[in-house]
Amino acid sequence: MRDGVLVQVASPEDLYRRPIDEYVAGFLGEANLLPTAGGRLVEDAASAEGTAVIRPEDLQVVSASQPAGAWSVDGTIRLLSFQGSRFRLELRTDADRRIVCSLPPSADVSALAVGARARLGVADPSRVHTIASTGAVRVPVAA
Repeated sequence: MRDGVLVQVASPEDLYRRPIDEYVAGFLGEANLLPTAGGRLVEDAASAEGTAVIRPEDLQVVSASQPAGAWSVDGTIRLLSFQGSRFRLELRTDADRRIVCSLPPSADVSALAVGARARLGVADPSRVHTIASTGAVRVPVAA
């Protein structure tokens, strides 16, 4: 509900995984909202066809030596914090976007440091939900 109007009616899992808009995505937990076009993330928001909703727990650190995938992003580590049940990693992209990643406590973070460059990617592309400018849709995922 926003301003007294129902925005989306769905199960809690659907609201979390498939929000109808950016408001719902941000209302139910932390979400990375990134511009997308052609089934991949883009740096230039002006060329975006929609917004990808990527939850912090759906990201992982990937090797920068691997080719960048459709759902990966490079940036500088701004925060790496152990929080008991997870490591919280915050990345700042070259386009000045803040990306939040939640890593399990068993993750090897020894090679990560604040100020270092890193690449984050989505382990399971089916977990990416895209909100098109005309509403919520699933876009084909490039491998």
